[in-house]
Amino acid sequence: MQCHLRQLARGMALFRSSGYIGGKWKDCDAQFPVYNPATGQELGKVADMGRTDAEEAVDQAYDAFKVWKNATTKVWGC
Repeated sequence: MQCHLRQLARGMALFRSSGYIGGKWKDCDAQFPVYNPATGQELGKVADMGRTDAEEAVDQAYDAFKVWKNATTKVWGC
């Protein structure tokens, strides 16, 4: 069985124009474009989150790391 996150990353399922913080998608009105550096083609737009959102994301990631840092791939379901 392949890891669920690997499966999502293969498609465009994770390509959204919102931020992902603490396991939830958070909408943001401000966005900026992302370009393919080889072609200059615009690939899409991503959320331009502010300082408060960034601090929340760091706090959430730190809390998640404390839980998952000793987990094996068997626990992850990969």
